[in-house]
Amino acid sequence: MKHILFTLSLLAIATAAMASDFTVDKITYEITSQQTVSIVGADSTIQSANLMPTVTHQGITYSVTSIGERAFENCSSLTSIIIPNSVTSIGNFGGDYGYGSTSVLGNIPYRTGNVFMGCPSLTTIKVDTSNPYYDSRNNCNAIIETATNTLIAGCQNTFIPNSVTRIADFTFYRCESLTSITIPSSVTSIGNNAFFGTGIYNDKSNWRDGALYINDCLITLDKNYRGDYMIPEDTRLIADWAFQDCSFITSVTLPNSITHIGCGTFYDCTALTAITIPNGVTKIESYAFDKTGIYLDRDNWEDGILYITNCLIAIKDIKDDCIIKEDTRLIADWAFYDCSTIKSITIPNSVMIIGELAFSYCTSLSTINYTGTMEQWAKVLLGRWDYSIPAKSAICTDGCILLPKSDDDMIIL
Repeated sequence: MKHILFTLSLLAIATAAMASDFTVDKITYEITSQQTVSIVGADSTIQSANLMPTVTHQGITYSVTSIGERAFENCSSLTSIIIPNSVTSIGNFGGDYGYGSTSVLGNIPYRTGNVFMGCPSLTTIKVDTSNPYYDSRNNCNAIIETATNTLIAGCQNTFIPNSVTRIADFTFYRCESLTSITIPSSVTSIGNNAFFGTGIYNDKSNWRDGALYINDCLITLDKNYRGDYMIPEDTRLIADWAFQDCSFITSVTLPNSITHIGCGTFYDCTALTAITIPNGVTKIESYAFDKTGIYLDRDNWEDGILYITNCLIAIKDIKDDCIIKEDTRLIADWAFYDCSTIKSITIPNSVMIIGELAFSYCTSLSTINYTGTMEQWAKVLLGRWDYSIPAKSAICTDGCILLPKSDDDMIIL
């Protein structure tokens, strides 16, 4: 009995110790295992943070493996930080190559690695060159997730290398000292609130016709804008959630230069009843037209499918078999999400692009028919695929072709 009580006491002490926080040199750590800690906070007066790969507390040395979301928030005196090679997780971004956790703000999902919100004095950000997950290539004064080329945190001195393809949610959020930046053409996606509260955002001279543009990217539209909105011809990209809650906008004209419609771009634009998607658009992300006037009007749905121009946006209430209409060019990201009753889909040979996780959680989908040849199917651009769906091949007019079994089999859009 005494032995059992002694063992239980040791377990209780170990559990309590693992859950405790401690502070060293103005940085607060949380013990996450017997060997690891996460940085969860910092004193607001800290001026520089040369983070070490290990930290010692009460005679125990821990490996510093993560930096928690908002760990350095409102450290207004912080001017520089160095990220060690031991860090595998920053904010919502983990060492899993782009498939990390997601947070929710006002029912909107987001992922951010910006742990420096409200740090206006920050001028220098460096990542140890031996870190396998993150880098600060070309001395860019930013944190980039290496595997996905996603810029996840920046400061007033950041420049964006032309190898970066995405700017993550909240990357420069509340960086009031950021007054200018160039977004290279390599960037194809800009996350939610990436530039909110920056010096660029706060300077009204950067806004034209009610919208904030950075170079050829439309970042956001004033929520009070009314009527029809015409996006300028030189615009290349629309940021995620750019028109969210613009409930007075009735139509949008997209120029032929647009190639990408971001996540939630027109979400909750309840008065939006007219838009034409140019043929140059190669990607429509999830939630892009949810809760728009177009989406809410049942007359716009054909046999349970919402099409805009020649793009399939979403489906509802389809059971068993789904036949996509001829002349459809693109299937949007997550278009068939959680359609667990669909057993077969017929895709016309006009479809050139199938978006990311378009058939995700279609747990009954056992047959994918394609009205073209195997050679034609091989030219269709596929976004990230849900490998768990029952269908393992596309049935073409001249035979079957295997569907992707891993990321190595795909072109990531």
